[in-house]
Amino acid sequence: MLNDNKWRNPAAIVECEWLFNRLGDENIRIFDCTTYLHYTDDHPSKPYDVESGFSDYKKNSIPGAAFIDV
Repeated sequence: MLNDNKWRNPAAIVECEWLFNRLGDENIRIFDCTTYLHYTDDHPSKPYDVESGFSDYKKNSIPGAAFIDV
């Protein structure tokens, strides 16, 4: 696990290797919250368009991960 003071809840942020070694653990919940920000130059009041990463999640995701559309 990362232990860095810049994170609000550092125990909730883990290294990839830590997660990989626990993929079958029923006590671990994994959430994919992928969101794409497509920057626009045309709209000064709307600097970017938001796109959900759900379609990519359906194609390929971490085994056992759920998707949260933020």
